[in-house]
Amino acid sequence: MQRWGLMKGSAMPSFRIALLVPLTAAMICASSPGFAQRGGGSSGSSGAGASSGITIGSSSGPVAPPEITVQGNSPLQSMVTPQDSRILASQAASFVRCAKLPDNAQMLSDILDHSPRELVAQRALHEFILSHAGCYQDMSMSPASPQSPQLGECNNIVTGLCRVTYDRGALYETALDKFAPDYQLGQLQTFDPAIRARFIARQKERNRIRLSVDRDYFMVVACMVQLRPREALDMLQAKQGSPEERTMRSEMIGRRSPCVGGARNVNFDPGQFRAYTAEAVYEWISAARNTNTLVS
Repeated sequence: MQRWGLMKGSAMPSFRIALLVPLTAAMICASSPGFAQRGGGSSGSSGAGASSGITIGSSSGPVAPPEITVQGNSPLQSMVTPQDSRILASQAASFVRCAKLPDNAQMLSDILDHSPRELVAQRALHEFILSHAGCYQDMSMSPASPQSPQLGECNNIVTGLCRVTYDRGALYETALDKFAPDYQLGQLQTFDPAIRARFIARQKERNRIRLSVDRDYFMVVACMVQLRPREALDMLQAKQGSPEERTMRSEMIGRRSPCVGGARNVNFDPGQFRAYTAEAVYEWISAARNTNTLVS
């Protein structure tokens, strides 16, 4: 039985994103909180000025739970331990370092520029993994001929855990390094009305068939990237599991962030959070450049 990449719940009350966010596009702020800027945009912790354009909770008022556990890419209740996630994230990063990016630009665009539920993305990722089986750890333990799009749909053939989120995240990170090595994403970009409108329109189309909790996880992280773009970039440039990564992740999540309804404490799985951050940064830069893909 497959287990999806979800985070272990805490002892305190937790809430699924789907219950907090009736309209995910509304999470993307309409106006800048006006924090200190770097690299053409500002960055800083959320505050009273950050509330504009965010709709979280019921019509009677905002939700402010004491603690929220942000869960991953399936409504199933199975959980992944932190150790499971670290292993999957490490294996995905090792695979992409070995295999590099696809030489075929269309294949890479099919993976990155479509949601993980789209068949074109699943088939492209399946083909890429299969063509670089020598780089794929434990592939020798898998069935001789996995059928498309198995490796790009969930990919639980070895560990019983869906690995696709981690593989996609590693590809997004590597693509950013190759196609936007000098990118500077700041709040001047993420709060620009035209860029914001392009981002929302693209996500509405791109994520129309994405599983709701997967889509909402992405939109929560995209909201955090909008508020803290500098920290998002610094986190992706830090080594996985390093103190620098933990510091930048904590800065992105903050306390009482409007992206999670003002929760005092927010629990994310670090490996999944990094993968979704890479995707969100890729999408914000695409919107800032007014392009449908960074692949060139």
